[in-house]
Amino acid sequence: MKWTLIMSMFRTLTLPHLERSLYSLSRQTVKPDEFLFFDNNPTYSSARSALDTLQFYWRGKTSSCHFCQHEDPSKTLSWANNRAIQLCNTDVFVFARADFIYDFQFCERVLAAYADEPMSYATSWMWGMNYLDTNPPDLESFKWRENPKNLLHNDVGARPEKASHLDGPTFCTSKQAMDAAGWYDETLTFWGFDQQDLQTQMMRNGVKMKVIPEFLYFHMDHPAGPGGRDLVRAKEVWLKSPRRVPEILAEEARLKAISK
Repeated sequence: MKWTLIMSMFRTLTLPHLERSLYSLSRQTVKPDEFLFFDNNPTYSSARSALDTLQFYWRGKTSSCHFCQHEDPSKTLSWANNRAIQLCNTDVFVFARADFIYDFQFCERVLAAYADEPMSYATSWMWGMNYLDTNPPDLESFKWRENPKNLLHNDVGARPEKASHLDGPTFCTSKQAMDAAGWYDETLTFWGFDQQDLQTQMMRNGVKMKVIPEFLYFHMDHPAGPGGRDLVRAKEVWLKSPRRVPEILAEEARLKAISK
């Protein structure tokens, strides 16, 4: 089974985020047929620094780098994720992000769970680290480069996330499963329910969620970008999505049937 390792980078991440994430991916116990890096709207200087870091960890490996610069502030997570996935040359892919440190067996484990079943989506639990404190912990003090699971000891203000069947932002799946879901909803802009919407649409259309009950990736907090993490605004945007119309009509029909 051929597969691509996709890595997503975006403006609110720093070079230390990228370096740690790339290091953890370079230590994976299985290697992809292709490595694809997609950086959404970087500045020139950040793109140059990112390329230097990429070349350090992936020199000589089959890879492609895409630095997509534009002036459209609405081209956020959904738009960027769709473009990155569409650019890869294989049907199967593992989607990674530069704000995560990965267990060295992450790719091997999710590929095994995926089990070459195109209508499946494999992920694991996620360990959320409180990295935005005014005095954040020194991640290197946990010796995570020897074993990323040491980051489980970074538990002050940690947010263990186990609902990965609904919100597993890094995963293994196929373009066939993406087609079944209608891909990421690009009307969902800025911070919001992009991931939850994708996985809900997948489940409604026959994609099986496979969640490994272990913490295999570790989130490094970062700013959310323009507007911040505004739950009210995110809900308003979600309700205005064209995808909500059939859902609303179906719910109205269900309620009408119950009332009879």
